[in-house]
Amino acid sequence: MTRHETLANPFLWLCVAFGGAAGLSVVRVAEMPNRWVAAAVAGAVVAPAILMTRRPGRAALAAFALSLQIGLVLYLTEPPASAGVGFSWPTSLALPLGSLTALAALALGGRWPLRWSRGVTISAGLLALTTAASIPGSTEPFIGFCHVVLVPAYFVIFLAAASTVQDGSDLELVRRVLMATLVLQCAVYFAQTLLGATFTPAGEWITQPDAALRYGGTVGERPAM
Repeated sequence: MTRHETLANPFLWLCVAFGGAAGLSVVRVAEMPNRWVAAAVAGAVVAPAILMTRRPGRAALAAFALSLQIGLVLYLTEPPASAGVGFSWPTSLALPLGSLTALAALALGGRWPLRWSRGVTISAGLLALTTAASIPGSTEPFIGFCHVVLVPAYFVIFLAAASTVQDGSDLELVRRVLMATLVLQCAVYFAQTLLGATFTPAGEWITQPDAALRYGGTVGERPAM
């Protein structure tokens, strides 16, 4: 193959473009905070594993039940430094892990049409409305907006819980997952007490040798949902 034929080969330029994109992606990932790297790796492992099972709907339901015990929040914007007092989550645009697994459970095993309570729907709508109404006069309007975004995220979790547990076998699956997380949490809390530090799924390590540890969620330093 001559040089002209080589340069005219579209597969060559496709490979060049793919290699360049892959290289830029590696650089970008290397600059990302640990929370994004951990989330990307977890998603790349868990999502194919769920889809390859014989019953992806039940696998997604199990992942959803497990995620509710994991103290992992996906911060879409950089959160400010936490304060000793007066902290009210979220302080940045963020989504709890459970809202993402809830969407997966609904897509793969949800009962259609979805089940929901009119009372819960009205309550969630009123909460979002009153929060939004307080934003214009607030000294922290962005934090108010973050709370408005959080309401539908929690509502999706409610929809998934109401629409994916369809029979006794689904309920038994959830019960077993919750019992497994209880065992896991006990093991994690024992390790954290032994090490004198808390740690999170995002790779954060918080040493607290002289203070009482405050546990919450699986591998989390604050309470989960």
